[in-house]
Amino acid sequence: PCWGVGFLFYVNMYASLYFLACVAGDRYLAVVHAVRSMKIRNARYAHIISFSLWVLVTISMAPLLITHQTAQVDNTTVCLQLYREKASRKALISLAVAFTPPFLVTLSCYLLIIRSLHRGSRLEPALKLRALRTIGVVMLIYVVCFLPYHMSRATFILGYNHPDVSCQVRRALSVANRLTSSLTSLNGAMDPLVYLFGAEKFRSTLRHLFCRDKAGMSGATSGELKGTHESSLSAKSEF
Repeated sequence: PCWGVGFLFYVNMYASLYFLACVAGDRYLAVVHAVRSMKIRNARYAHIISFSLWVLVTISMAPLLITHQTAQVDNTTVCLQLYREKASRKALISLAVAFTPPFLVTLSCYLLIIRSLHRGSRLEPALKLRALRTIGVVMLIYVVCFLPYHMSRATFILGYNHPDVSCQVRRALSVANRLTSSLTSLNGAMDPLVYLFGAEKFRSTLRHLFCRDKAGMSGATSGELKGTHESSLSAKSEF
């Protein structure tokens, strides 16, 4: 159904945004406050924060489940949920509230990390490189997946109902709004890159899976498989 697709689409997008902000915060603590943050950078707090974020995003997107998001076009019912082609002040405020906080947190944390590394952090070179790789991947996800949509969406809201905007420009704004909506789905494919560049255990697990010889694959014990599974899970907790 239309309401279900739209709800899941936006929950996925904004959950990704807020979890990327959490990754940025964790990297900031690990690099800038490595010793003082050891007590709070553990699996227990990670689970609490993850659960809280899922609840927050789900509740925030819950109104999509009850709003009317279909229209009749040429005797055909069309789902408008994914493109959210509503140009109103309320829509602009909702967009700003949903996107601005995680974006500012992410950007601020990474700027502080870069400043700390530039000033000569005592962090090991390998950890510095890992931090910079994580920064690069996360900002790439923002530039490719999220910034185009939110900039296009804001332009659409501000310009669509403006009296000086022509019909041709309005059509162009609608097309841009739809195309950039599609780009946001790429984050599902790009998010694992954060683990690839930021989590050593995750990379070790991949090397173990893809670099084993045939004999090793045939002789793998259940204990080894269990260890691989545990490594995959613990990689997620590093953030």
